[in-house]
Amino acid sequence: MTDHKHLTLLCENVDLWNEWRDNHPHIIPDLKNANLSNLNLRGANLTDANLQGALLRKTVLRGASLKRAKLNYADLTQADLSQADLFQANLSGAFLGHADLSKANLREANLNHTYLLETYLTQTILQSANLLQADLTKAYLVETDLTNANLERANLTEATLINIKALNANFKVANFTKSCIANWIVNETTSLDYVITDDDWQIQLLQEKTQSLSENKIPWKIPQTSDLLEITSKQERLMSLFN
Repeated sequence: MTDHKHLTLLCENVDLWNEWRDNHPHIIPDLKNANLSNLNLRGANLTDANLQGALLRKTVLRGASLKRAKLNYADLTQADLSQADLFQANLSGAFLGHADLSKANLREANLNHTYLLETYLTQTILQSANLLQADLTKAYLVETDLTNANLERANLTEATLINIKALNANFKVANFTKSCIANWIVNETTSLDYVITDDDWQIQLLQEKTQSLSENKIPWKIPQTSDLLEITSKQERLMSLFN
């Protein structure tokens, strides 16, 4: 249950809140189910805070510290979490549709069954994060670090995934239907087993990389679209020689 003293202080002034946190490091803020929508909480110290089920729609949390915070089932629709520190935060079942997580730190965060529809994840750190069955439909992942991340059964339909670092990442049974994939860095332990895709080129590139990598032991990049077009053109020219 929300501690109304904590809620009042946070809503009143972020600087005073941060000072209070510094002076009372052993007190865990209880903001469960609190309504914090549309507030400017930029740079707020919410480390270890209990924000389960909280309403944070369109809330500005840019640069805020949310390390180990409990945000499961919280509503963060259209929230600004850019450059926020969400190390080991629990976002299981949270709603992050249209939220901005650009340059945020989500290392070891729990995003199990989290809703990330059309969410911005540009240059976001998701190392060792758990995105099991997360919904990333139409999400933007550009220069995102997914090293050791678990995206098993994740829904990446129509997602943009460009310049992705996916070393040791698990995409088993992930849905890549109509997604845009280019210039990935993967290795022999990147799991792409049984992925769902409607692109023949895509599925070939995703599933055939394992054999060559296990032999060479070097990272491998999924070619960009321009590279694929060049390969296709060369194949067509070769075929014409035999016709």
